[in-house]
Amino acid sequence: MEVLAALAPPLLVGGAFIYGVVKLVRSEAVARDNDKDEDVPVGGKSAD
Repeated sequence: MEVLAALAPPLLVGGAFIYGVVKLVRSEAVARDNDKDEDVPVGGKSAD
């Protein structure tokens, strides 16, 4: 039981860090996807 009590704080900090990284990566991916949508003309094809 002492082992679990000793591991709880690092696990919580690690979990919060991973949650933050995943949230940041997802928000960047959404922002990047929105940027791509603005570059595409209404017809849906690029202007090459």
